[in-house]
Amino acid sequence: MIVATCLIAAGCAAIVARVNYKDAYRDSRSGLWQLSYDVSFHAKRAGDQLQIWLPRDNKHLRVYRQSMNHPDLILENSGATIQQSRLDLVADEPGNHAVRATFDFELGPEALNPRSYVEPSVSAEELNRWLRSTKSIRADSPVAIGLVNDWKQQNTSEHELVRQIFRFCRYELETGDEAWQDDAESTLTDRMGTDLGRLKAMVALCRAARIGARLTSGFEIIEDGEIEPVFWVEVLQAGNWTPYDPVHGFSIELPWNWVKVAADTEFVVNTVGGEDLEAEFTLMRLSTAGSLSAANRHWSSVFDLTRLPHEVHEVLSLMLLLPLGALITAFFHTVIGWRTIGIFTPALIALSFILADWRTGVVVFALAISLGMLTRSMVEPLRLLMVARLGFMLTLVVVFLVMTVSCLDYFRLTPSANAVLLPIVILTLSIEKLYMSTIEEGTKKAASLMLATAIVSFCCYLLLGWRSVGLLVLQLPELHFFTLASLILLGRYTGYRLSELYRFRDLAIAQTGTASP
Repeated sequence: MIVATCLIAAGCAAIVARVNYKDAYRDSRSGLWQLSYDVSFHAKRAGDQLQIWLPRDNKHLRVYRQSMNHPDLILENSGATIQQSRLDLVADEPGNHAVRATFDFELGPEALNPRSYVEPSVSAEELNRWLRSTKSIRADSPVAIGLVNDWKQQNTSEHELVRQIFRFCRYELETGDEAWQDDAESTLTDRMGTDLGRLKAMVALCRAARIGARLTSGFEIIEDGEIEPVFWVEVLQAGNWTPYDPVHGFSIELPWNWVKVAADTEFVVNTVGGEDLEAEFTLMRLSTAGSLSAANRHWSSVFDLTRLPHEVHEVLSLMLLLPLGALITAFFHTVIGWRTIGIFTPALIALSFILADWRTGVVVFALAISLGMLTRSMVEPLRLLMVARLGFMLTLVVVFLVMTVSCLDYFRLTPSANAVLLPIVILTLSIEKLYMSTIEEGTKKAASLMLATAIVSFCCYLLLGWRSVGLLVLQLPELHFFTLASLILLGRYTGYRLSELYRFRDLAIAQTGTASP
């Protein structure tokens, strides 16, 4: 009890420490990432252009490698400036064209670049650009001018006026579905619009107040998979571009995991003259081993498993669930009184079905056990020593599984060999133990042993297949302090097993009858 109590206390302390000092751990969004653009469009004539805006370095991001594959497209010029970087690709002939661009970068909440990027001062000519009206951003619309004039009577400073515009777009404009218009004037008139419409409304209101503003696009770095561009507003205040986003609610400071790509546009890719533009953006975490700068390392990140590449998360979560499978098996053994074929066999069988198609796996497992039992009975007259006998059975099991892969592929019942990815050694030992149980205790006892193994394996399968539990243990591996404490308590259990209550029911009935008057 003392050891179990200490383990429970250690688990609670570790969880509290992780929650209270989570800033000391490396954020799961930090590290090395690869952003990929897969773009295709149809050029109606030679000279049609594809414009691609690229991520650029800032104090939280450092692009250290990039590649561009654009067959049949000519790099005309680069629109790279201190504000943004854009590539202009020109089609040399009509037809369909595709481009793939990849960018490897390091991202972190702390400053990664010794260089500082300062936005250039805005000239009077450039200021007119940020005050003009466009088709979707009408700064001269009566509704925008009317709202700004009302607010100007209440606010004397430009800063307060911008805050008023931000609060209005944040709390007074409702978000509608895709059926709503995404232009500023319709959003202001209806007091409802798409997320993009609300952002354009803020730009229109700022420009109506003669304050420079522009729409900005980029990406939010969160997790692997396909991603969509995100948008926000930048307002020119005291000569600096200040970010505002009434949709997500941030202002003044851009979240460190938001990567800026393009300014004064709602596009990340665009075509001039072309058609049928399609773009897919994919984010993938890269391995951080030996790549991060020493300044960004912290010893406590060793305990943060989520910092590891995403492709190993599933494997690690399954491994961390195996002790829970052992706990389930121990519970059935100790409290319920059900024997299984081996201690870890149910958890390993469940794991194999998680990694493969469970329906085909069940059939293969049943056939392997049946064939193994038949073969084991045929080997018995040879009176082989145990090591040679197990080697003989292992060879037969391997040949059977390999031929099963071939048969499944022939009948197109499974796409790969994963469907028979069973622990071969465990399967071989299971056949041996099941056969010996049949000889020593009879067929009925062996059948009950097999049934108990199947039920416990099913319970382990339900737990191992519970994705949210696997992610929780990956985030909080200290939960296994409680697993260790539970195993210690089960190991000291000396009470009746539930199966014994049923097994000795006749004795209990007899004692009750004797004690009755």
